[in-house]
Amino acid sequence: MKIFRLFFVSILLLSLISCSSSDDSPSFDVVGSWKMTQGTIEPGTFNMDMGGISVPIDISGNFVEIDENNRINFLSDHTFTSHSGTIVLEITMNFMGTSQTERFEESNFFGEGTWEMNGNQLKIKNSNGTTIPYQLEKISDNEIELSGNVKDMDIEEGGDDPMLESLDIVVKMRLKRV
Repeated sequence: MKIFRLFFVSILLLSLISCSSSDDSPSFDVVGSWKMTQGTIEPGTFNMDMGGISVPIDISGNFVEIDENNRINFLSDHTFTSHSGTIVLEITMNFMGTSQTERFEESNFFGEGTWEMNGNQLKIKNSNGTTIPYQLEKISDNEIELSGNVKDMDIEEGGDDPMLESLDIVVKMRLKRV
């Protein structure tokens, strides 16, 4: 269960904030207020080291409840603030032939911090020192789709985390301008 909790914390850290822009689309401006309308954990497999044995774990998930009032506010000084309400994530893992689905509820999902654009990548650094790079998948004036990989997170406190680096898990989110 400790492994599953650490995994969930990793997903939450990756999903703390989400939004983006692109240098390839000069008319697009990320500055403003956005709300998350959809989120998924793409189906995939990662390997967990269990006493020297590599055990595959299949995973997938969805953000099954997203508070209608969630907001992330990207400010022109490259900082952000947020109000997330309650967001519920449902994760299904298949481990050695056993499927387990867990629901996790979070009420302080996004956080606050700074943001930086570089090409089609939005880097977010939240107040706990975690930097999360997001790739732009789709952009319009009123909607963005982005993805981030748990293994690409940089955790300032505590240094490198070999477990996170082995988690090739993609989280996708859709945000709408409000």
